[in-house]
Amino acid sequence: MFNKILLVHKENLSIEGERYLGILKEILKEKNLAVVKYDDVKREDVQGKDLVVAYGGDGTLVKTANLIDEGFILGINAEPKTSEGALTSLSREEIHELKKILNGSFDVVERQRAQVKLNGKLMDVFSLNEVYVGAALQFHSSRYLIKHNGKEEEQRSSGVIVSTGTSSNAWFKSAGGKPFHHAEKKLAFVVREPYVGKRVFCPKILEGEISENENLVIESKRDSGGLLAVDYLTCDFNKGDVVEISLAEKPLKVVTVKK
Repeated sequence: MFNKILLVHKENLSIEGERYLGILKEILKEKNLAVVKYDDVKREDVQGKDLVVAYGGDGTLVKTANLIDEGFILGINAEPKTSEGALTSLSREEIHELKKILNGSFDVVERQRAQVKLNGKLMDVFSLNEVYVGAALQFHSSRYLIKHNGKEEEQRSSGVIVSTGTSSNAWFKSAGGKPFHHAEKKLAFVVREPYVGKRVFCPKILEGEISENENLVIESKRDSGGLLAVDYLTCDFNKGDVVEISLAEKPLKVVTVKK
């Protein structure tokens, strides 16, 4: 099933991390294998691959996963002594399990993702974690028009976080959001530290869910210093810019060891 395989690996590994990388390459050498460093991986590298193996930590998996339209991904924690590896399926000491996976013995976990349109154009990366819309400097306030479920209002706040279930226990939860399962077909958003005035700014759209065929639209009212962050990708988001955030049609398919 897995013939065309891409191995994406982190650089600057420990001695043990490098040793296990060599073992990993040895296991995969009989396949149609391509190898690319984490910092160099591009969308075209992952396209057409049956399986992408991300050897590093959660960051390696997330960056690589956001480039995948279809196909499967397997995360291997290269440095379990220093990396949490919450999203990886194997630690480096469990690499022998990869042989079973290559022989067809595996399970698949689906993780929902967000897709983003900026000024009407679909961005070429997905979000496995969260999308942030706000000021680039956290001590500055954001000013924007927010639209959701047929309602709209102008707000000032510390920004808006849109989360998948995968990352809902992290920044989203810290901002007051309620965590949810990574397979639930929805996104959720929360407004951080909204400014509440006596006359003009009386915000009501402070949190909500984005289900299938729905979106959240935010238009910047800030002259400069605005930021749109889609996981690790960032870009300017200033006056007149419009972002539309919705649930991606295809979830990420994560390969795990068969239970």
